[in-house]
Amino acid sequence: MAVELDVHGLTWAEALAAFKEAYASVLQQPSGAGRAVDVIHGYGSTTEGRSVIKQRLRGYLARQGARLEYAPGEDLDGNPGHTLVTAVRSLPDDAEELEERILDYCQRPRTKSEIAGEFRRYGAPKVQQAVKALQTQPPLLRKFTKGKRDVYQTV
Repeated sequence: MAVELDVHGLTWAEALAAFKEAYASVLQQPSGAGRAVDVIHGYGSTTEGRSVIKQRLRGYLARQGARLEYAPGEDLDGNPGHTLVTAVRSLPDDAEELEERILDYCQRPRTKSEIAGEFRRYGAPKVQQAVKALQTQPPLLRKFTKGKRDVYQTV
């Protein structure tokens, strides 16, 4: 049986925090692995058929790989207003998630200021710490000079 989570009326940040909390609570239960969270996000009736939370949630879920499985409601029962998420293992913490996003962003060479600007909502110290961690063993982010600027790129 799935835990139901209704995120109507929440901002994306609030909805994501609520989802992470519900997901973690499902995993903490003795039969947690294989249980599901049914996220009720709406189908976007007031935003020309585009639910911002639905789009962002599904993008977030797609980036989680083997940590979870999910199925859009329209594939399950024809209802695009929900997404069923099956818990497999823990989601990344904020630091891991930031590092993963920086690696993805640095598929193309990026300057330190571009990285800092893209991830400014995390705060400069956290971004600097993540970049530094990604350059350690094994290095996942390499630093090189292009012209007169230091540039970072995923290895």
